[in-house]
Amino acid sequence: MKLFSLIVASAYSYEYTTAEPFDPNDRLDVIQYHFDRLAASLPDANWADRYVARFNKAAGKARDSGNGESCYEENGFGGEDSADDVQVFDENDFCKLNGQVNAALNSWARNYACDGRGKVYRQVIRSARKIRNFYNDKMNC
Repeated sequence: MKLFSLIVASAYSYEYTTAEPFDPNDRLDVIQYHFDRLAASLPDANWADRYVARFNKAAGKARDSGNGESCYEENGFGGEDSADDVQVFDENDFCKLNGQVNAALNSWARNYACDGRGKVYRQVIRSARKIRNFYNDKMNC
């Protein structure tokens, strides 16, 4: 039994050490992809350009504040942030997708928005909330 446990533990540690390191910008790229899907579905209205510009500004601030390392505990949160990770984005309901993109950006900011002046994660979350509400108001979600 001890031999089996040793084999499993060594196989797990080998798999863990040979895996590619996680790049937080890859996650931000996925969020940007789903936002681009959402932006492509917008009607030709005056507010659509403002919505896209606001999101791009918030995403840019998030990208600029990331240093590649997690600062989740440093930002005042404990443990691992896995409950807020949005893994599946809605394909059809764009009101729901707007909320999912917002939640994913918030989670990313809590985990990786480390560099910058002040509490950058709070700045990103606040602007993302305003962007989400702006979309919900205009699209009657």
